Parts: sequence; structure tokens; C-alpha cells
Amino acid sequence: DDDNRTLRHAFLNSYFQTGLKNLLDLAIINRAHENGIEAILNSYSRLDEIPFDFSRRRMSVLLEDRNGKQQLVTKGAVEEMLAICTYAEWNGKILKLDETLLQKVRAVYEQHNRDGLRMIAVAQKNDVAGGELSVDDERDLVLIGFVGFLDPPKESAKAAVTALDSHGVRTVVLTGDSEGVAVKVCSKVGVETSRYLTGKEVEAMDDAALSESVERCSIFAKLSPSQKERVVKALQINGHTVGYMGDGINDAPPLHQADVGISVDTAVDIAKETADIILLKKDLMVLEKGVVAGRRTFGNIVKYIKMAASGNFGNMISVIVASLFLPFLPMLPVQILTQNLLCDFS
Repeated sequence: DDDNRTLRHAFLNSYFQTGLKNLLDLAIINRAHENGIEAILNSYSRLDEIPFDFSRRRMSVLLEDRNGKQQLVTKGAVEEMLAICTYAEWNGKILKLDETLLQKVRAVYEQHNRDGLRMIAVAQKNDVAGGELSVDDERDLVLIGFVGFLDPPKESAKAAVTALDSHGVRTVVLTGDSEGVAVKVCSKVGVETSRYLTGKEVEAMDDAALSESVERCSIFAKLSPSQKERVVKALQINGHTVGYMGDGINDAPPLHQADVGISVDTAVDIAKETADIILLKKDLMVLEKGVVAGRRTFGNIVKYIKMAASGNFGNMISVIVASLFLPFLPMLPVQILTQNLLCDFS
């Protein structure tokens, strides 16, 4: 059910955190403005925060209201959030998050996750001692609810995946999102969904097992930036030329590792700085055109090298052999250079 209280806490977290506000934060802030709840900002001030990182997969802010009451508000990936929640607000009551309630909570999450919604959990607790935060404070929280985000694939995505496949280019998806969202979106754009691996499974694999898995699996979900980089490297070790497309902070390591890093003009600065190519059009079919143009250019270069090498080789052999029998030079240096110049025009 729609719940302004969940949105309010998510809004406080997104607004008061001082790190880079990603698209999810901006979506929360925009929805809060639409619902007219930004006025609550006047009632709170930030005391401290713990920024988002890819191991915890959550961020926390410590706030104080006008009455001096302190409140810790945390939001993040659902599984990681459930691990630090001891209670849940269910039907207006604060209940112990026991196994029975946990199953109900997971059922709500999994239902929307399977439908393709990116889900994050929101939790809070009161009266954090000391006024300074540490990771140890992120425990015994009260789960308030979930925030869901619809992130549909671009209209050109399916056509681009199909076109690339027709040229022998395989599409592999590396994402920090949950496997439910990844499978749902990939099924819409034509990426193979029968097998997928999560970040935990990738972490448990040695290099040999991962090299074998990347040949059979096209979806890797809940990956950290270093795990994305490792998957790209495994594909390269197997002899593939890898292009990686990404637009976030977590895409910088794989963009750097890939043979060709591709980003978009709306990406974060570090992604654009790391990438080799920046797409200016919001159309993924540009990738297919780039592959075709690149192959044509490469083919023309190879043709020219073969033609120039064979022509020069033939010229030198002819001059050397003729020099053995003739009392003069068969061709002057300027004539050879002129011939090479004419050859270059082709």
C-alpha cells in the first residue's frame, strides 16, 4: 500500500546524505515534492552520516528534531537491510521480526521484485547514543517499508541486442540490482535468462570456475564494482574482445578493464573520464552502427596493408633481380616514391 511515512523517511535519508545523489535519491526527492512533504525538512538537522558503500549496500543519516530527539534513518538493498532489522512496522504495530513475519516481509519484496521493480528497504531507530555514527549503530532497526522504482529498458534495447547478436556480438549483463529485476528486464530485451549468477556466487568461485561460467551465463546480478571488473577480465582471458557500457560510479573499474569503455553524456564524471567512447544519442542502435563501421574500417586497413606490402615486396624483388643483369638502375628512387604515392591514393 502507498505509505507517506515510508516515503517521508526515505526522503529524509536521501535529502540529508551529502554523497553523490544517484537516480534513486533524485526519484525519491521528486516524489516527496509531488506529495508536498518537503516542509518536514524545517524540523530536522543532520548530526552525522555513514555514506553508501558496496559492501554494506546501504546508507544512514543521524537526524535531530526540534525537541532534541535523535533518529537514525537507513535505506538500502533489501537483503542487507533485513540482516540489521530486529523489528518491523506491520499494520501500524511494531512487531518482533521473527521467522513468520520475515516470510511475510520477503513475500511482499519478492512479489514486486519479480514484477521488475527495483526495491530498497527503509528502516529507523530512535535515540542513538553519542550523536556520532558508526557501523555498529546499524543494528536493531525497525523496518518501516519498501520503496519501489520502475526502471524500464530503453525502447531501442531489444533491437540493439538482436542486431549485435546477428553480427556475432554477445550481450552479457553485469548489474548491482537484484536477480529478480535483472531477469525481468533481460527477458524483455532478448538476453538469455536461463542461467544467472549473483555476486556471492562469483566471490566464491576461483578464476578457472569463473572462466567456465562466463561462457554459459549472460546475467550477473548483485555485483560489486570489483566483481564486475573480475567478470570482464575473465571474458578477456577466454579470448573475447570486451566492450563495457556503464554510467555509474560502480562502473568505473570494469570500464577501465574492458578493451573498449562506453558511456553516455549523462553519466557521472568518473564514468565519462574512464570511458573511451561517449554516446551522445539516446539510442542503443548506435552501438550496432559502431561495430559495423569499426569492422569496415579495420577491413580496409588490413586490405591496404596487404596491398602495400605485396606491391612494395614485388617492386623490391623486381629491382634487385633486374639490377643483376642491367648496367643501370631499373628504377630511380623518385620513381619508386611516386609509385608508392599513387598506390596510397587507392
